[in-house]
Amino acid sequence: MPPSPFLPILLVTSCYTSIVAANDSATMAEFLTTLTPPPSGWSSSTPSCTWKGITCDSSRRVTTISLASQSLSGSLPSDLTSLTSLRLLYLQRNALSGPIPNLSSLVSLQEVNLDNNNFTSVPASVFKGLAGLQNLSISNNPNLLPWTIPADLADSPALVSLQAAGSNVFRMIPEFLGSLSSFPSLRLSYNNVSGPIPSSFNGSGIQNLWLNNQLIGMDGRIDVLASMTQLQQVWLHMNKFSGPIPDLSSCHSLFDIQLRDNDLTGIVPSTLTSLPSLVSVNLDSNKLQGPMPDNPRNIKLILGDSNSFCRDVPGPCDSQVTTLLEIAAALGYPLTLAESWTGNDACAGWTYVTCQGKDVIVITLSKQGLWGTISPAFAKLTPLKSIYLNDNDLTGSIPSSLTTLTQLQTLDVSNNNLSGSVPTFPPSVSLITSGNPLIGKILGDRSSGSGGSASGGLVAGVVVAVLVLLGGIQFVLYKYYFSKRRNMKRRWTRINEHGKQGRVNDRAVASSVNQYGEIPDEMLSEGSGQGDYATGRVTTKVDVYAFGVVLMELLTGRKALDDSLPDEMTHLVAWFRRVKKEDIPKALDPTLSHLDEESMEGVYNVAELAGHCTAREPNPRPDMGHAVNVMAPLVEEWKPVARADEDSYGINVNMSLPQALERWQTDEGITGIFDSVSYSHPERSR
Repeated sequence: MPPSPFLPILLVTSCYTSIVAANDSATMAEFLTTLTPPPSGWSSSTPSCTWKGITCDSSRRVTTISLASQSLSGSLPSDLTSLTSLRLLYLQRNALSGPIPNLSSLVSLQEVNLDNNNFTSVPASVFKGLAGLQNLSISNNPNLLPWTIPADLADSPALVSLQAAGSNVFRMIPEFLGSLSSFPSLRLSYNNVSGPIPSSFNGSGIQNLWLNNQLIGMDGRIDVLASMTQLQQVWLHMNKFSGPIPDLSSCHSLFDIQLRDNDLTGIVPSTLTSLPSLVSVNLDSNKLQGPMPDNPRNIKLILGDSNSFCRDVPGPCDSQVTTLLEIAAALGYPLTLAESWTGNDACAGWTYVTCQGKDVIVITLSKQGLWGTISPAFAKLTPLKSIYLNDNDLTGSIPSSLTTLTQLQTLDVSNNNLSGSVPTFPPSVSLITSGNPLIGKILGDRSSGSGGSASGGLVAGVVVAVLVLLGGIQFVLYKYYFSKRRNMKRRWTRINEHGKQGRVNDRAVASSVNQYGEIPDEMLSEGSGQGDYATGRVTTKVDVYAFGVVLMELLTGRKALDDSLPDEMTHLVAWFRRVKKEDIPKALDPTLSHLDEESMEGVYNVAELAGHCTAREPNPRPDMGHAVNVMAPLVEEWKPVARADEDSYGINVNMSLPQALERWQTDEGITGIFDSVSYSHPERSR
């Protein structure tokens, strides 16, 4: 009888099975030597598939390692990648130490539980290629070196639970977690996570969100919770979240929400305590305002005594208090107002409010770093005589309802970012609007002023920045940029992981002291020339970072570091990184906020370039040649349609670059900065 034609295939398959089974045995033999003491029944004289806690398939491949609560110490083999059939790894509640072993490319692995051990590090790429991973739990490993949620987990689409409480996780929560199709559980309590709740959580299916008790504290607003309709339990206490509590009326399954010990302000939504599944709410130690929430279902409601409710019992606030809170709402419920506007009588010592008898007649909110808009609710305070809103960062227009205030004498809105038409006030009103470059202009009108495109002066500034780049003097320009802000410089210090102290003297570089509370290593000056603007020693990568900050400033019209803004917006780089592409139009300087689709594509390219230039680590940052390739084509595309002699910023666009720089020097009273710099002709530089 002739041999079967399938015999070679069967022989190869059998040989392969024997080899991989032998690899499994070798790995398990190493396992035996690293554990102290070895688990009961483990012996080198018996097959590993017979050991306690080990399950194998019919091919003698290890599929399960289950050694929970076995009083094990020692370490694990550094690499478990040969166990390609492994599905379940349970090692929780032991005393294992050393690095977490490499699990990469174990496509069959579904569950990993390493809770309650003494592991010391999470090496790079240990979770790479785990396509079948569903549950990863590494909580209560306090000896781990600081580590971040690895981006490799983005390639684990089946992930439904990530538990890493009390395990020294730091930095921001990555955006990709909110993009996983089915991800109901995230537990990162008792770590050093910072920054906001990722915007990608908007509309996600997360059910259990535990982010409480962070060392420094997460920040930003919690508006995203309103769209997370599958939420069941939310623990955000002991952080630095700010702004109002959103309307959670769509979260029908929410039964427990803990928001104590934050900086929340604003009025508690009346729908909160009426949620059908809600059992427990803790709002203690915030600065919540308005009426004390009612409790119609008699749930466990903890309010504490540190909030700023107008009354000690549920019920409406005084009408003037209600109106002032409407005004505060348009300003984002700033913390300064929440801390000083307490009680139910606006004339009982409220800061920024002046009364005559029981009537509010003056509101003075000058120079408070306020953002937001001017509320039409001002018109409800009919006795008002003076409103001072000058020197803030207010946007939008002046409400026409303010013209109905018959007693009004002064309205000062100078030095903001207001736009739109100005209502007609009676001659008796002193209206001060200076310092609002867009006041009286309807945003999006392309026919005003110089006849140029809507890009206006800021786009001309981008063109100048490109020419500067092509002239090879971007670093010198950046030194000039900071010379205009000498009075705003600060010294930032930190102790890095090696215990060395570094100093940073520039605010744009200091903008990288972001939500992580740290400074990139290459910006620390230790006399090594790694990057110190104060001494002139700087690497190419620091120069690229600085250029990226300049681009962000040109696009947004904001400073690199602005302490007048809310915490989550103070550092321009950290804030800009969180802006998604679809939200870029909202983040632009108002001059650029109504570009056509073609122009916006160029803006998106510049925004993307700025993000690459300010990458947290130096290596991913591009070289300046890449920046030239991205921005040079925009020089012609963004050239003003009809050039006037000078744009609104006093720069003659017909000047050569050296002439423009000399003009800047003269205007600022600064000399000598560019004296030693040679320039190439702009036309030849393209």
